[in-house]
Amino acid sequence: SIMASLIGNILDEPFGNQLRTIEQLGYIVKFRKNIYYDHVYVCFDIQSFKEPNYLKQRIMHFLKEYKKAIEYFEKMEELGKSIDREYHFFSKYEI
Repeated sequence: SIMASLIGNILDEPFGNQLRTIEQLGYIVKFRKNIYYDHVYVCFDIQSFKEPNYLKQRIMHFLKEYKKAIEYFEKMEELGKSIDREYHFFSKYEI
């Protein structure tokens, strides 16, 4: 599925960077996607000595923060489009 590949490409590097490199939660930190009977599943793998509930909290925190970042960039993109449209509108009528 194209959507599954897109999700995988978007989340893979930031997930590993945040949880493995920055937070140092484990040596093995991976994001995987699976397609099974036209359903997309995402898996978060962390091999760690930390408690499973703590790892779950950190994964959920990552997802919430990443969602906020995506929403922020979507707003900035829309703002940019709006400014671009206004610029083109007014530049047509410059004297």
